[in-house]
Amino acid sequence: MGKHIIDTDLYVDLIRTGKSHSVIREIYEKEIPGIHFSSVVAQELLSGVQSALGKRLVRTLLEPFERTGRIVTPTHKVWKEAGDILARIFRIHPEFKSKLPGLVNDGLLAASARSIGVNYCEIISQKERDCMSAGDMDHFDLESGNRNSGNLDNHI
Repeated sequence: MGKHIIDTDLYVDLIRTGKSHSVIREIYEKEIPGIHFSSVVAQELLSGVQSALGKRLVRTLLEPFERTGRIVTPTHKVWKEAGDILARIFRIHPEFKSKLPGLVNDGLLAASARSIGVNYCEIISQKERDCMSAGDMDHFDLESGNRNSGNLDNHI
């Protein structure tokens, strides 16, 4: 069984609509013990909600992962690795330097995933990623996805 981290955009859709994406359903049905929750994703979700209901929904989503110890949090080493990842991406794609603020969380998410001790870790997401591809991320399989945290309360 592989380890998985689900990116923010799929959880945003779940919170906004109350319906899980087919990718989430499939992973949860088949490999729930392998799913980990990133503190980076938690921060994005919590910063995107403004209402008490939105905060409650995010905390409800987080609670089982916190209870079972399947939270992945960036350490100092992970922050440094994220910097290295971004530097490699910028060498290959210098046009992405203008997108640095938005890419920091992506780099942290990827480096945090690597830190859980596997050679292969899927970061599951639904939209096309600007620059992070499997080649850019060494042994990561990044199944597409742009961040879509925004204000979640518009749809709750």
